Amino acid sequence: MKKIFTLFVMGVLAIGYAFADVTTITFADLYSSKVQPTTPTSSGAFSFSFAKGNSQTEPAFNASYQEIRLYGGQKDNAEKYDGNTMTITCTTAMTQIVLGGSTSSFTFGEVKASEGTVTWDASTKTLTWVGNASTVTFTVYRNASAPTQWRFKKAEITTNGTGEIVVGKPTFSPAAGTYYVPFEVTLKNATSGATIHYTTDGTDPTTASPVYANPIAINATTTVKAIAALDDKVSDIAVAEYVMGESTEVANIAAYQTVGDDTTVTKFSPDSMARKLPTRANLN
Repeated sequence: MKKIFTLFVMGVLAIGYAFADVTTITFADLYSSKVQPTTPTSSGAFSFSFAKGNSQTEPAFNASYQEIRLYGGQKDNAEKYDGNTMTITCTTAMTQIVLGGSTSSFTFGEVKASEGTVTWDASTKTLTWVGNASTVTFTVYRNASAPTQWRFKKAEITTNGTGEIVVGKPTFSPAAGTYYVPFEVTLKNATSGATIHYTTDGTDPTTASPVYANPIAINATTTVKAIAALDDKVSDIAVAEYVMGESTEVANIAAYQTVGDDTTVTKFSPDSMARKLPTRANLN
């Protein structure tokens, strides 16, 4: 009987492992530029949301290091050491989450999870959560003597099986804003296999709209709208408005000094002149 029972247990374990699924999510694929406060985002069956909590600083995606940064509680209030939170939700149960990949230096703050257990490896700057839940909220705490943070570039999430796919919205690079020279917009989507459809005429895109394949040229004020589609699932609409501003060209310092303080100028003189221009100008 012992042999039979042992074989039965091994079979159950094998079945469990067979249905386990590991997904790696890189946050640089979800955010194309600095974002603070960090906005909710999704990838496949997973969604991420953030809150400031009792911290003095909003959670952020740092574009230079391509990492999420979460901050501990307030500096001058010993009763409020709990700071930023991040909530991860999946359409199926998660059993392990590994967050890491940061190459920048920081003072790691204690992190608590709403479910399961959390361990921290200082040598690899890796945080590992183990549990069994479809929603987990992580809270970053401040040490009593020093401000603390939590930084990571990617999430490796293990689930009991493949959850229902949630198609994330496309992202834009560069971000929406005012620009003074023509440029190109690149669209990305973190859902593997999804197709991006877009419009530039102000109408809402559908799966019948043009498929994104190459960067979109912007040479006038334009609103770009985009969706991502996979099988019969479609993301929410992502919108970016690009305003083509007017600027005054200057050939030299003398010409620059004649324009008003609030005038946006565009240089076409040598870079040496640009270094001498006062910082009040917006140079492109």
